[in-house]
Amino acid sequence: MVKFLAKLRELQHGWDSYDGIPPTVAALSTADSVEYVPLPNGGVQIEIQGGGHLIEVVISPDGEVTQISTAFASTTEGSES
Repeated sequence: MVKFLAKLRELQHGWDSYDGIPPTVAALSTADSVEYVPLPNGGVQIEIQGGGHLIEVVISPDGEVTQISTAFASTTEGSES
């Protein structure tokens, strides 16, 4: 993933032979924060958080996407009571 994001950072205006705009710093920052979490059943959960939203994608051990969920991200994460 790191190599892929590095290639995205190198894209120039017109990268798609038309008028494609390279990914913005904000878009790349959110893409860089994607987390991959191993699941005890042998699957993988992918978590993307940005813009106040959380997206979770669960991939089963046989490689199928079995669940996609979206929610508003908690604004209290990391705060002390």
